Amino acid sequence: MKKVLRILIGVGILAAGVAFSALLVATKPEAKREAAVRPAAVVEVIPVSIGNLRVSLPSQGLVNARRRTMVAAEVGGQVVEVSPKFEAGLAFEQDEVMLRIEDADYESALAQAEVALADARLALDTELARSEQALKDWESLNRKGEPSDLTLRKPHVASARAAVNAAEQALEKARRDVERTRIKAPFAGRVARTEVELGAYLSPGMPVAEIFTTAPWEIRLPLALDDWELLQRDAEGEVAGDITFNARLGDEKTRLRGKVLRTEGEVERDSRSIYVVAEIPGQEDGELLQPGLFLEANIVGRELEEVAMIPFRAFVGRDEVGVVDMEKKVISKRRVRVERRTGNHVIVSSGLKDGEWVSITPLSDLVDQMPVEPRKVEAPEGANLEPTLSTTKP
Repeated sequence: MKKVLRILIGVGILAAGVAFSALLVATKPEAKREAAVRPAAVVEVIPVSIGNLRVSLPSQGLVNARRRTMVAAEVGGQVVEVSPKFEAGLAFEQDEVMLRIEDADYESALAQAEVALADARLALDTELARSEQALKDWESLNRKGEPSDLTLRKPHVASARAAVNAAEQALEKARRDVERTRIKAPFAGRVARTEVELGAYLSPGMPVAEIFTTAPWEIRLPLALDDWELLQRDAEGEVAGDITFNARLGDEKTRLRGKVLRTEGEVERDSRSIYVVAEIPGQEDGELLQPGLFLEANIVGRELEEVAMIPFRAFVGRDEVGVVDMEKKVISKRRVRVERRTGNHVIVSSGLKDGEWVSITPLSDLVDQMPVEPRKVEAPEGANLEPTLSTTKP
């Protein structure tokens, strides 16, 4: 009896639990479904300004002399005289004597050449007289026909003329040899280094000094191939343009001016770059400009029309920026055409309109028509169009 009672009590408790659970389910409150509201992202925006831009191509290089050559002896002999300016760093005018070689032997050779020429001319006059006499003798003897060249001594006259010509050439050489004992500067310039000294014996072709020209100076400036089309051209299609140079001396910077002369006409294989040769007048700071001086350069390039300068951080992809609709307060991606990267900014030639607003706030999850809260800010330094801007490889 007790066992049946326990079973009945258990069944009753279970039934009560089921009934209570059913009551809870039946009386539970119903949850309302609501769409999730995403707060609008706050973005900083700047206006787009379209205009013309003249680019400036950066480069660097070392100052070089326009001409540099080794001065050599043309005749042999002992150095018997040296100019006081025959020292590295000192300057010579064109044809100024740098040193002198003993010329006694060459003066003697010159005298002998003068005697040889006088003898040759005497021999020629003698043969001409004999030729005239031979013709008179032929005519006086009333011989028939024309006299032969040998009868008139024409071969002898020709030989005598050749001897005179050879003697004249030998005399000219002797005079040149005497002149060459005085080694002169081939052009106005400065001595880079000397190779001989007083008392040294020189042989023909032996170098005596290295000399180079002073102002105007030249400098080779490497440029990337992408910058080739940005160089200015003159009326004949040759590269041109003004250049600003900066030279650093400690904490001080000196600015110099120059111009593009030419290109070297070939592409360097290793760096895939071209070289522009520039000229520096050297009149602004003559003491500063010397071969080997390192200069930073900015070449004024051609003008790009209808372009905009956009901060690099405005890009959300390789060639996409975020454009904000200020009325609807939404942002969308816009594909643009990139012309050049300039420091922290990018030159854009198409894809944007004047007066549009672009976001400069990075958004990793940007989707088209995403709500934003735009805040107008001043354009970063360099975003406004300037007369010239330095460009680098994209």
